Amino acid sequence: MNLIQVHPVPGIFYILFSGIFAPPLTTRLKYKTGWVIPFWMKIVIGLIVLWGTLAVGDLAEIYGL
Repeated sequence: MNLIQVHPVPGIFYILFSGIFAPPLTTRLKYKTGWVIPFWMKIVIGLIVLWGTLAVGDLAEIYGL
């Protein structure tokens, strides 16, 4: 909803950042580059994505609820 109703740029970044949690993407990154995203960095990115997606509450203000 954040992507469609509020602003598309943060929504696109949230989708890209959340992709690091998908096992196929992580495996492909390790295979192609040999680099693995550390667990602590995944936690930090997960918290940032969670914090940012909580802005979907702005939809209530847009619709006057």
